[in-house]
Amino acid sequence: MKFKTNQSQFLSALNQVASVVGAHAALPILNNILIEACDGFLKLTTTSIDLRICCKVKADVMEEGKITLPAKILKEMLGGFQDEVFFNQKNPTRVEISSGNSLFTLNGIDAGEFPLAPSFNDEIAFEFEKSLISSMLNSVAYAQSTDENRYVLNGVYFKIDGNTISVVATDGKRLAVCKKNCEISVDNPIKFILPAKTVFELQKQLVGDGKMTFSFSSHLIAFKIDAADSEKTGIIDKITLVSKLVDGTYPKYEGVIPKDSSKLIEIDRDEMFYAISQAKSVISDRNNNSVTFDIRENLIDVTAVSSEFGEASVKLDVRYSGDEVKISFNPNFILDLMKALPQNKLIFEFKDQMSPGVIKTKEDDFICVIMPQRQ
Repeated sequence: MKFKTNQSQFLSALNQVASVVGAHAALPILNNILIEACDGFLKLTTTSIDLRICCKVKADVMEEGKITLPAKILKEMLGGFQDEVFFNQKNPTRVEISSGNSLFTLNGIDAGEFPLAPSFNDEIAFEFEKSLISSMLNSVAYAQSTDENRYVLNGVYFKIDGNTISVVATDGKRLAVCKKNCEISVDNPIKFILPAKTVFELQKQLVGDGKMTFSFSSHLIAFKIDAADSEKTGIIDKITLVSKLVDGTYPKYEGVIPKDSSKLIEIDRDEMFYAISQAKSVISDRNNNSVTFDIRENLIDVTAVSSEFGEASVKLDVRYSGDEVKISFNPNFILDLMKALPQNKLIFEFKDQMSPGVIKTKEDDFICVIMPQRQ
């Protein structure tokens, strides 16, 4: 294998796939990146067994071949180069890398030991705009559970029904649901759970304009994503992710969404974000991580109390004429969703201090249910 490539483009491509490499991989080969030199491009692949990512980047290939190299060391090495980079494979496990006045010899592992790509039948396939799936994932991903004992909640639930696509995430204390109309239509509902790690990697790839397709079988899903800014990055064709799906049945979440929230306030996202951020600054007690909404006529008083630091009160003017209600929430639950949503005008629905609060968009395509905290 012998090739030369642009330093910044090679590093950009490496960054697209390197985060799959684990710091404590069970097998040494999983710390490596598979580099395959083909006619006019390099194919870069990493895998954690559960998730596999692949991209192609332009290169001047003089001699085809393949090798696996330690991803972390290769990234650090490339980051120090400024000129074109030359690779010259000496044997199946060693490569000579040079750039400018620098020369390295790097040991790798024979490419034959790299895990094979899983066999995959494209039983069902769909195409979407990248921006659609990106915005939907961003609006719910923060609500995924991190409790490994509730593994079916460690991811985002997808449901395609008719011409509607829904994504859902919950950790048992909050529930986020985003639903959009789409150009496709299915006769029978399609459901699957995308693991949290795959959600994270997919969010990274869904930048810029373009299309994405996904196809899946009973236990695997494959994404093919248009590369962003190919002229600058040198990445060609598609970026491909193949992931295992979470094996299990997602809980019936619809019953969690309150149907009898009798009080409603339109809120400004930026103003509410500021008020909660300010109030929570006094909170340090692990046993009292909450802010309270004291809601009365035309006013929300966002308060927080800490036995160590004191008290905070930030008042917001709103349109409200109902009964006075005090409700306490984990402030981070509300801040997470407000950071994720682009809309500035939101609807806050509530009933009483013991009932969940609901925040949704005016377009009614997003809803987040947040359980109250007892005082």
